[in-house]
Amino acid sequence: ETQRTPCPVCGSMRRIWQVTSRERIKIRESLKLDIRRQGFPSRKQPRISEFSGSEKRRVDGEWVTKTRLIDKEKDLYVEKVTLETTGEILRNVSESLSKHVGHGSAKKAATPMEKAKWQPTSDESAPSVDSEASGVVVLRAAWKGAVTADNAEAGFARIREITTSTLNDTALAQVVSDCVAQKLIHDPIRLPEGALHCHWTLELTAAGVAAARALIEK
Repeated sequence: ETQRTPCPVCGSMRRIWQVTSRERIKIRESLKLDIRRQGFPSRKQPRISEFSGSEKRRVDGEWVTKTRLIDKEKDLYVEKVTLETTGEILRNVSESLSKHVGHGSAKKAATPMEKAKWQPTSDESAPSVDSEASGVVVLRAAWKGAVTADNAEAGFARIREITTSTLNDTALAQVVSDCVAQKLIHDPIRLPEGALHCHWTLELTAAGVAAARALIEK
């Protein structure tokens, strides 16, 4: 056996082995709040929706800190997304919800079918002024296929391209809102899990398909 040398401090011949193990646990939290009102068309769509906390992005697995407010009653959309590791601000917006998702007033309106005065002609790409005042423009655009865009403005531009409509963004926002209220189209806002911002999609419901078919085949 090898001869041990005494400890220069205490003189002991014993040896002490020390093993240290460390673990780190990080707790992330998030809070989501939805406020619904009686008397509005869809129970699935809250009037006010708020999110605050951590979220893992599916696209790259990175953790972000997100705060988001969707307030239909104040026509407000606020969102801030910060990369957790570096503090980099990936998204910071505060804008009108009607411009962001194409929503407008939640008041009950006459159905686009009731207001429509459009009649098919040999040139279906040129709707009349009366039809533009109703949801016919939106129904015709959606009938030709779902319209998907990064935001409402791009979606409205696509609707004008498909139908040659002259309606501006404000008018189209109201028409889209009316169609949602009458359950002719799905809510255009889309927030895929893990996405950093909403997408805008114009898609007919079953009732909307029937209404659009009736207009086209009339």
